[in-house]
Amino acid sequence: SREKERAQRQRAAATDAHRQQKAAEQRLGALQKTTDKLSASLTSKAAAANEALKVKAAELEQEQERARELEEQLEAAATQHLSLKQQQEQQQKLKERYRVLNKAHKAVQQQVKELQQDLAEMHLELDFGRQGGNEEGL
Repeated sequence: SREKERAQRQRAAATDAHRQQKAAEQRLGALQKTTDKLSASLTSKAAAANEALKVKAAELEQEQERARELEEQLEAAATQHLSLKQQQEQQQKLKERYRVLNKAHKAVQQQVKELQQDLAEMHLELDFGRQGGNEEGL
């Protein structure tokens, strides 16, 4: 009877240990599923973050390229502005030279006009002198 009790206790202990082992295996399986889900989720999040970083890096490269283009445009505009300023200065110098030449031309025209008048007066005097000389000879 004692052995029977002992055998019963051993069977009960074995059954209890078996139940505990099953429960532990179930908890381990559940924990494994949770770990797998978290791992998959983290992998997915890491992949998404990696993709987001790639997109952001591409956007930054585009921004950098735009900044380079704007810098080149700014340099070109500055050069063009300088060129335009130089053209305006040259145009101003040409206007000044034209004004001086125009003034000189008008002065020359005035001198020509005066010389033509003097010449005309001389012709008149000569003509008058000839006529006067002819009259004296008559």
